[in-house]
Amino acid sequence: MHKPIVRLAAVAAVLVAAGVAAAGTFRGVSPILLAGNATCRDVPGLSYSTQIRFSAPVNGSSSGGVYLFVDGNTVGWYTLGDILVKAVLVKGGVNTSVYRYPAFDDYSDGGLVPPTNPKTHAPYDLGNVTVCY
Repeated sequence: MHKPIVRLAAVAAVLVAAGVAAAGTFRGVSPILLAGNATCRDVPGLSYSTQIRFSAPVNGSSSGGVYLFVDGNTVGWYTLGDILVKAVLVKGGVNTSVYRYPAFDDYSDGGLVPPTNPKTHAPYDLGNVTVCY
């Protein structure tokens, strides 16, 4: 029972410290860029059994055991239970930022952002979030 509270606190702390988004996530995951509105099947070499898409991600969204924190264009996520997240896709503009996770102990992260707009050098507005596990 102590594990979910620790996960929740860690993700919340990450979203408060929004400076990590440019260098990677709280767990140190750097995004790769995929063209278009990517889904889990578009990620090369990804093995997953479930895909959950949050089409209008807002703070407190949840589905299938995955919970989101949303602060502007920054996303954090956590799971309760035995859901092992393999990738999180964050759509913005015409592309998708893909955050890949190793196959062990990935139950939360924060500081995920959509791709950067080359004209403004800031992340595009958040479009959707897809979680692959």
